[in-house]
Amino acid sequence: MIKNVAVITGANYGDEGKGLGTYKFCQSFINRGLYPLVICHNGGAQRGHTVIHKGTRHVFRHVGSGSFLNCHTYLSEDFILNPIIFREEYEELLEKGVELDNKVFVSEKCLVTTPYEMFLNDMKERKRNKLKHGSCGLGIFETIQRNKEVNFAIGDLYISTTKFKIKSEINKYFNKCIKEENLFEYKKDYMNDPMLTDIINTYYEDLNFMLSKIQIINSEDEKYFLERYDSLIFEGAQGLLLDQNNKKGFPHLTPSNTGADNPIKILSNLDLSKTRKIEVCYVTRTYLTRHGVGYLENECSKEVINPTIIDKTNVPNEYQGSLRYGILNFDTLIERTMNDFKKYLKINIKKDVFKKIYLVTHSNECIIDNSRLLADEYVNKIIVSSNEEINCLI
Repeated sequence: MIKNVAVITGANYGDEGKGLGTYKFCQSFINRGLYPLVICHNGGAQRGHTVIHKGTRHVFRHVGSGSFLNCHTYLSEDFILNPIIFREEYEELLEKGVELDNKVFVSEKCLVTTPYEMFLNDMKERKRNKLKHGSCGLGIFETIQRNKEVNFAIGDLYISTTKFKIKSEINKYFNKCIKEENLFEYKKDYMNDPMLTDIINTYYEDLNFMLSKIQIINSEDEKYFLERYDSLIFEGAQGLLLDQNNKKGFPHLTPSNTGADNPIKILSNLDLSKTRKIEVCYVTRTYLTRHGVGYLENECSKEVINPTIIDKTNVPNEYQGSLRYGILNFDTLIERTMNDFKKYLKINIKKDVFKKIYLVTHSNECIIDNSRLLADEYVNKIIVSSNEEINCLI
């Protein structure tokens, strides 16, 4: 019986503090005697959700940010799997004392990225040069595009003959893309790089490793599986301004639903008659940030916000460059979160179950007047935190 639900949503361009929010909601639910399941419902391993637990820091990519607290993870059908990143993170967490065996559940419908999509992603960005999209380089969009022609999900990959057939089809698709997009000169670099050929050669070891550590949930069993937990925490990736349906931001968007759509799709199939509270938490820094290219509202230099800011997670990289900064606009923040929150009110349960929360992070880096968020007619609570710790009880 599901008693409590929390939805953690980035209000801006990502990098707001969703890992911190997820971790703290898990902690709060556990303190109330609940046993939460964290649902990663969009994007894939390009997420980077930072949590510091008892002095140990980790950036979560492929499992939920409640893993330090032994909370189980469910990667629902719109999460894109990456066996390479899964294995890396599994081994990183094991070194930090976190055992993931029997704690990661995966929808049979999840798409799976291969090295070929990652390579195509990198080649396209290199060819675009100064016109690059600012992709993260993990082949998320390329996996979605490939799936239109070479269609398979994780539930198809238990059978070795299926793996062999898919490997052959992906290789043909890869060469077709190289030809259609004239990427031959970039392909040479890959084929001559021993490290990159090694990634291809060891990929199926990584895939088999992942298959040995996860439990796949069939579609017909998903409702029963989710209703075994007394609380659910949806951990979103990226932010509302990067949603694939935000046409104003095209083409510099993420190919997924970053707001209410995916959680509503899951919640609408569950028995919520005994649910006491559904808290929708919109996370924002006290200022705006954005990785990569594309429009950034009220863009300014870091010095305007705070010249001493040091972001340990969002370091400069060849794909997205350096983190960019902007001044937070309360009016547009309230407008977009309000539009997203209203979608939840269409779920067929009592409306007083829904609570809207703002989690304002990085307050130690930039001081703003949080009371301005009270102009939001739906807001029930405003939580303020530093970049590492929430100092009040959720």
